[in-house]
Amino acid sequence: SSLTGESRIFMTFNGTVNDVMTLAHEAGHAFHGHQLGDRRGLARSYPMTLAETASTFAEQLLTEGIVGDPDRPSSHKKRLLDSQVRHAVTFLLDIPIRYHFEHKFNVERQKGEVSVSRLKALMSEIQREWLGEVLETGGEDPYFWASKLHFYITERSFYNFPYTFGFLLSRKLFARYRTEGPTFFQHYEAFLRGTSTQNADSLILDVLQEDPGDPAFWVSAIDSLREPFETYRKLIADSTAGVRVLETASPPTLYLPSEDVDLGALIEVGGQSFCEWKGLARYWGLKRDPAAGPVAWSYPAPSSSFARIRGFLCFYPGRVSCF
Repeated sequence: SSLTGESRIFMTFNGTVNDVMTLAHEAGHAFHGHQLGDRRGLARSYPMTLAETASTFAEQLLTEGIVGDPDRPSSHKKRLLDSQVRHAVTFLLDIPIRYHFEHKFNVERQKGEVSVSRLKALMSEIQREWLGEVLETGGEDPYFWASKLHFYITERSFYNFPYTFGFLLSRKLFARYRTEGPTFFQHYEAFLRGTSTQNADSLILDVLQEDPGDPAFWVSAIDSLREPFETYRKLIADSTAGVRVLETASPPTLYLPSEDVDLGALIEVGGQSFCEWKGLARYWGLKRDPAAGPVAWSYPAPSSSFARIRGFLCFYPGRVSCF
């Protein structure tokens, strides 16, 4: 509010993970506004290129905090990482499709009216161009242009690229935060305050000391997405309800309940072994690479003395990362 200097968030909140992510996104906008709250009205505006940086930075803070919290269940981490990976796909594929559609539409519109059939064909062509063989035959959405509000905001053209620009810029800012820790936030606040007085190029140079005109700047931002994707791909189990079992001829082992294990990432592999104390063991491998051998074992019907580990899995620390 320009009257009170407060930043407030208005949204429909139903308590889902997506709602929490949306709240973080909007809180980023609110914090951006808060940093400019002491300025006169006209001095609070900033260019579209810098409109979506604070919002996506806040999303990354939320995801980092939950994924790094040892008390959070695996299911929560999976959902947040899944959301982060999906957002990356949106920003790097879906948003460019919108941009190129709008660009080609404007080129054709200068020559005359563009029919609905041509709009459908244009959208399908661009989706096929960007998504390639990933898109199934007939999987195009020719009416996509009709469902996106941003195409109809007449006072602002190309209200799409700021999302990709802001997302990748926030990846660079977040990488710097990881390197510098909490001391970076004074630079981050300076960055947000500078959005109303500097253009994107000069502000990035001042805060990050990197040249946004260099393609390597953006390539490194895209490459930073490998980490959350790999974490998501490899997060098989996470639990605070494990059972520690003392072994006779090996170090203690930790059995995890099946509900805390992503069983969809595992496949039962051949081979069995018999323990005189626990019973018959079965083995599990990674579904993406079953030939690599077992990474875990379980006792479907353990002896009465070890009934507590029925349905639990134990992982080989040397074959998967355990922490």
